[in-house]
Amino acid sequence: MPTREYRWRHLALLISILLLFAVTPLAVTFRHGILILDIAATTILVAGTYALSERKHLFTIAVILSAISIVAAALLLVFPEHWAVLLQHGCVVVLIAFFLCVFSATSCAVAG
Repeated sequence: MPTREYRWRHLALLISILLLFAVTPLAVTFRHGILILDIAATTILVAGTYALSERKHLFTIAVILSAISIVAAALLLVFPEHWAVLLQHGCVVVLIAFFLCVFSATSCAVAG
């Protein structure tokens, strides 16, 4: 795969993660703020999966972490309790951290 395409894939992932952090404080004040955050999180899942689609091992890990995150979000809808909120947010943080680590390692490898 050309180096140029790697950069665009990872740039899309980085932009979606930065947008999540930028939109979160604003979105919680709106009536449908949770929906906005869910759309932003889904964008990260799609961008991360797209960025890792060529690397089968990392792609498998990304799909598993994404599935766990989706299950945690469903649990939050079914059980709107404090533990479910912590579980869902923890899963999203782990998923974002995974994508950031992969992005930074791949960017260093492509640049160097």
